[in-house]
Amino acid sequence: MTNFALSPTGKRTVVEARGAVFTIPAKKGDVRNLTNSSGSAERDPAWSPDSKWVAYASRVKSLYGAIWVTKVDTGDTRQVTAGLADAMCPVFDASGERRDGAAV
Repeated sequence: MTNFALSPTGKRTVVEARGAVFTIPAKKGDVRNLTNSSGSAERDPAWSPDSKWVAYASRVKSLYGAIWVTKVDTGDTRQVTAGLADAMCPVFDASGERRDGAAV
């Protein structure tokens, strides 16, 4: 396990392990694989300020890394960068706002 962080609420930890991103409960509960993808390498997970989203870098669709976000409670996932240049180490703004002003 590498690149791990406690959620802002303190209820779960996000970790990078075996090329996937998992959340682990701080006390009791289930371990959740947020990425469930084979043949890719997800890394650098980061919590949103409200603990509802995890962002991470992935090389799923190209040779370049793209940033993806997954909603922790539903597993809904979307790519948020184009993957045309290498993107890594995502960080959320403390307000939860995107740079263009739209909410995540």
